[in-house]
Amino acid sequence: MPLNSQFNEAIASVLKNLNPVIQSLMSRKDFSNPRAPFDVQEKTRDLTAYKQLLLTTQASQSQEDADALLRMTREPIQPDINLMMSSNITLSRMGQLNTDRTIEPTVALGQNKLLGSLEDSIMKMVAASQYSPQPAPPPGPPSPPPVVGTATIAIRSVQFTSRHANALGAKLLVQNGANTYARSDGRNVATVLDNSVAAYNAQEWDVARGGGPEPFSQTQNTAPTLTVVCRVGAVGGNVTVASFAGQLTGTPGQINGANYGPGPFNIALNQNGMLPGAPAVIANGATQDFTLTFTGGANFPTEIGVADLGLSITVNSNAPAMTDNIAAVSRVYLTFGAPAGTVVSPGPNNFALGGPLQSVTPARLELAIQAVRDGSTGGIAGVPGFTYATAEDCVDASFLFLKDIGVSFALGYRWQTAVNQTGLNNTVGGTQPPLHTYLWMSMKPLAGAAPPGHLPATEAWAECHNLAVAFVLLNEILGLAPFVVNYGMGNLLGYATDYPQPRRADIAPYPPMVGAIKGALHMPYTRNFLMPNTLPAQQSLGFVDQHGGVNNFEGVTIFNNTRLYPIGEVILADNNRDINADNYYAEYNHVFTDYVDPANGIPPGFNAANGLAPLVFSGDWIWWFLNGGGGIGWLWQNGYVQDPYPGTVVPFLSFGIPGCFMWQN
Repeated sequence: MPLNSQFNEAIASVLKNLNPVIQSLMSRKDFSNPRAPFDVQEKTRDLTAYKQLLLTTQASQSQEDADALLRMTREPIQPDINLMMSSNITLSRMGQLNTDRTIEPTVALGQNKLLGSLEDSIMKMVAASQYSPQPAPPPGPPSPPPVVGTATIAIRSVQFTSRHANALGAKLLVQNGANTYARSDGRNVATVLDNSVAAYNAQEWDVARGGGPEPFSQTQNTAPTLTVVCRVGAVGGNVTVASFAGQLTGTPGQINGANYGPGPFNIALNQNGMLPGAPAVIANGATQDFTLTFTGGANFPTEIGVADLGLSITVNSNAPAMTDNIAAVSRVYLTFGAPAGTVVSPGPNNFALGGPLQSVTPARLELAIQAVRDGSTGGIAGVPGFTYATAEDCVDASFLFLKDIGVSFALGYRWQTAVNQTGLNNTVGGTQPPLHTYLWMSMKPLAGAAPPGHLPATEAWAECHNLAVAFVLLNEILGLAPFVVNYGMGNLLGYATDYPQPRRADIAPYPPMVGAIKGALHMPYTRNFLMPNTLPAQQSLGFVDQHGGVNNFEGVTIFNNTRLYPIGEVILADNNRDINADNYYAEYNHVFTDYVDPANGIPPGFNAANGLAPLVFSGDWIWWFLNGGGGIGWLWQNGYVQDPYPGTVVPFLSFGIPGCFMWQN
């Protein structure tokens, strides 16, 4: 009896869609490449044999040939098609530099279109084979029920594909860099904030290394995606696997024994892919490894922090569902955005964008996370209306954290290219720390004996402009951006020097200048002067800090080209960088405020008519005098007093030596 007409039409449709697939496989440039994601030659042979059986069945109209055709359809043709399509999708997502990409993405996706048409026609053929216009034969005796086994499942490896990646697609997070530096006060500082290139494994969890959970970083409020390899077995009978499901659990991660993460959460995992495809029959006593891809049904919390993750995977089959659990599969560092931060020092006291991305390590991320979370409620009153979803709030919080732990400038300590002025020497080799390492160490609290004088209790000491650049790295590792300043010639590193400005003329009787400003970015003020020995000198206008030191400028961090952060002091919060630079040098009480924004009445005691700190003209010749050079003695001082600038002249003690005079408005 001939086969039914619908089945014959379906066979013709399969043949029509099969030929382009065979031709496409034979034209692949990795046809003979052993590194291809599947054996292209073998799949071509399978499809060619399948074509022959289709033609034989079409010609013979034999039910026996039709049954053989359907058996070959189930195995190996449909699994072959699933394997080829999933492999092509993987290839299409590979970057140009990935050595595993054996064909171009466009070729892979084009081939999948052909495979999809073939798969559709095969499914219709299988459906048509069930159609019979003839009356069904009378039922025979009932068949004995099939023996269904028990499924077993064991997770073999886990990789979070939603993690932050470098330019080559590898995990961005690297292991901590450790080193020990001898500090100028005689203390050896063992830091874990050093630069590092020590990569983690590709999988966050792998049974081959005994599990060994390893961390990764990901942006907050984004969904986790992961690839899981599971081994499923059948005991006591065959098992037919249909699908898998998963669950990701999160608990607050700890830093130094305290919780620094979001509260507990659960994320259901939706299966995207399964290789081999369903239905997959596992014979009694056998096992089969499945490669599964999942996407979270919800996002990670909108919270900068750290969370410890657990994972459960369930296999669904004709047997009762079975689940495997991993209590500690990984640790995720949740950031505001993709980690950034490139800083170089092209010359003395000069910093710029450029160079490699800073090392993203757990120790650095933990310090940055601690800064945001502790600083959100720090300072005098915390960050008003704080939310993790606002970059400005998180940066403000980081600032208040550094202020709370006492990070402040230390005159005479800085990173230079040609000479070591960091106060630190590597205990092996005697060199200064790398730039990024030094900047990170300047923000890390250091327990133990208090440092000498007014120096901060941090791993490294640094001047204000170094701290300003360190603050950029601290925030940009969390993806908090943009730390840029733009003077009309493109974005530059968000760092600047805020110089004090005079408000009186240089000519007697030193009248007040109309519209004078108190401070300006990158605008040092100098004047010419004749020393008592009649030699000309150039004097720079500086300000006197709370420790009695003369400062040329205040180094500030600039966020979003507007907001200024002089580290350890106050947040200059007016939405204009130049107004902020001016406001810094006005009179207000640093001790009782975290924010300066007089346009909005902050702080209440702000007084633009008066200056913040005493100002003094100084230069190299002042330091020469303070060190007792030239034998001029107090004649120099008397000569200076005869030409006061301007108004009130007050003797000024620097390091206990009466060395110069300063002026005040």
